[in-house]
Amino acid sequence: MSQTELEQDQSIVVWATPIYHRKLKLQEQKEIKTLLEPFITDDVLDQNAFNLSKQKSSIRNPKNAELPWDQFLAYLRPYIDDFYKLLRPNRNFHTDITCPWINTYDVDNFQEVHDHAFRNLSFSCIYYYELPYQPEPAGKTFFLNRYSAEPKMTDLNYIFDFFKDHEKVTLDASTGSFVIFPAWLQHFTVPTEKPRITITANLCITPAESIEY
Repeated sequence: MSQTELEQDQSIVVWATPIYHRKLKLQEQKEIKTLLEPFITDDVLDQNAFNLSKQKSSIRNPKNAELPWDQFLAYLRPYIDDFYKLLRPNRNFHTDITCPWINTYDVDNFQEVHDHAFRNLSFSCIYYYELPYQPEPAGKTFFLNRYSAEPKMTDLNYIFDFFKDHEKVTLDASTGSFVIFPAWLQHFTVPTEKPRITITANLCITPAESIEY
């Protein structure tokens, strides 16, 4: 092996942030809609449940806990397990899923920049219950990179394509998409031109046995 080959073989990408995106099967999407459609009502959704955003959400409504979330999460668990496999676990762990909640967005509604970086939360996930096609960037979810300042300080984002999406990225999500990302990753949505509905939950990961550092 030449020195050049050795160097290429040892090259790494640091600060990698896993963002998982899969599309649920059409039959799964239909069954989820049948399951949850009766609950997407004004008595479950509160206006402007979040500061600085414009939407309706069930997150703080007591009726949210009464929704058939166990049945809904059963559709997502195979995808969550697939995501864990991609992360190459090296020890046994437990995973708990917080009670999901519904967000609905009418025309011009949006979600401000925020994260889910609360104690014991590892990952967050979004199921796009209803996301009709619309011209970009309307209705898109964007993720922000906490390390985006460095390449901008030296114009690397203009010189190398590698840094082109270093500041913020979005996914080609549509109805039926399921996305998982680190809970600490800041994200936001651009005002939508068509009504959209998402369902969000958080994942807590803990080791099955104590870890010696």
